Order: sequence, then structure tokens, then C-alpha cells
Amino acid sequence: MKRILVQQTNPDDGVPFFKIGTIGDISSELSNQFKKKYNYPQKGEVLISCAGTVGRCVRFDGNPAYFQDSNIVLSRNNQNTYTNDFLFYILSKQKWRHLNTTTIIRIYNDDLRSLKFSHPSI
Repeated sequence: MKRILVQQTNPDDGVPFFKIGTIGDISSELSNQFKKKYNYPQKGEVLISCAGTVGRCVRFDGNPAYFQDSNIVLSRNNQNTYTNDFLFYILSKQKWRHLNTTTIIRIYNDDLRSLKFSHPSI
């Protein structure tokens, strides 16, 4: 996913764009251009907020939308080991406050990669 600049958004028309503190729209043309060039979630994949409301998870519903690149992370899961539903449950139940000793908590890619949990076989 690619960073969207404020001048690329509008309040009334286009593809919904979500980021911390702002919800607006970007043009369908810009959305399609970025979807071709950058990672974009598939229906059912889990997105997790890594800044702001840290650890909030949603399953992507497949409807047109765009997400700020560094604050919401897409978890690519091939589902050979566990399902996206199970991943959603695991990520939603984590206590993320232990990650940083600073006032502002942030989830980094290494935090997600090093997450350990048990899971039943499919």
C-alpha cells in the first residue's frame, strides 16, 4: 500500500480512504493505480492497526477501500497452517501494551513476525 497525500483526498466522492484521524475519499483512478502497484488485501484477509488504536483488527470485506500504508498492516496468510478467522482471533486477543516502553505504543513488523501462539492443525 502507498501513502496518500492530503491533497489527493476529498470529502465527498470516490473510494473510502482510512487512516488515523482522517476518513475521506480518493479517486477511483488513483485507487486502481495504487492497487496495481502496491500490496492490497484480498477478501477475508486481516488488517491490524499498528499506531493510534493499536491492535484493532478487521477482516477485509472486499469492498473498495484504501488504507494508509504505515499505520494499518495487512497480514498475508496463505491459510495452509491456520485460517484468516483464526488469525483474526489471535491478533484481536493480544495484549499489545507490553511492546514498547514509551508512551506511544506501536506495533512493528518484527513484533508481528515474532508473535508466538499455538494452533490446531487444519
